[in-house]
Amino acid sequence: MAFINLRKVTAKPIAFDCEVGGTQIIIQRHCDYDRKYSGIGSGLVEESAKEQEGIWRAYAKQIKKLPPEEQKKIKILFVASPTAGAGGLQRSVETTKIARQVLEAEGINPNQIINNDFKQNESGVLSYNNWTQPKMFGEKGATEADLKYFEFLKKATDYNGDMRKIFAAFEDDIYKDVREQLGAEGPKEIVERMQDSISAFQRFSKNFHEDNPNHRLLIIGASHYDTLSPMAKWLADMPIDKFLGVNYCAGISVNIDKKGKLSARINDSIFSLIKQGKSYKKQFVGNIKDKVSAGNLINSQKLLEEKNDDKNRELKNSEKGMAMPH
Repeated sequence: MAFINLRKVTAKPIAFDCEVGGTQIIIQRHCDYDRKYSGIGSGLVEESAKEQEGIWRAYAKQIKKLPPEEQKKIKILFVASPTAGAGGLQRSVETTKIARQVLEAEGINPNQIINNDFKQNESGVLSYNNWTQPKMFGEKGATEADLKYFEFLKKATDYNGDMRKIFAAFEDDIYKDVREQLGAEGPKEIVERMQDSISAFQRFSKNFHEDNPNHRLLIIGASHYDTLSPMAKWLADMPIDKFLGVNYCAGISVNIDKKGKLSARINDSIFSLIKQGKSYKKQFVGNIKDKVSAGNLINSQKLLEEKNDDKNRELKNSEKGMAMPH
């Protein structure tokens, strides 16, 4: 498909997009944070943390529009990248922690949160290694090749303490030949592990709904710019070296309907996802206007169904045309 020229992945009210028997996966970029964090306080920038609170209060208002009995049949799993920065700050965990606190304050019962069934850290958020920043920084699963590539980039970019040079070279994959020769992770491999995470949650979702019929499952978490930007570029078929910003607290949502069909949303753009082996085939479906503020719940699957209906009508019309005498 021709690439969709996204300017930036922006933070906005997140549409509650989950039907009965379905699942919604929300992957945000973490909040802005203190680069010189000393270990005191949350470590998140206050203004950014307040924005995160507002996002999830708006989301909770959408949930409250459901009948009370349906609200009780929502289960939530909170997950996040365990990447730690200065002072041990796990910015993605702290960001997801805010989402959990707000939803609990807005009426989500603790028994609706399924994190207690998993090994988790003290904040009540499941650590998820597939969502960490690039492995070259020594993340879990990093290989000797990843570490060597980081050392190479420091020399090749005249690093001198400026991490922006490292990130730019890695993101644009300027030294792809060297990286591939070493066997180190690059943007393509990051997209693959983000796809792996969707596949894992797809399996989890299937098992969950088999055990919990007539429920909704929400998987809510946070990752990094370094994972979300390449994933968004892959979805939109954008060139790997084209910059795509991701605002703090913005991200990607993935919907799995009750039939198991997948779609992804970036801003107002909807993409269908079809599993093919270990990867996914994606297709741009269309754009929708976010009407959360008007209190309208958006189901991205409606766009998919409408597009399929259009295709079926076109096919039937063409078949009728072929059958007609000339």
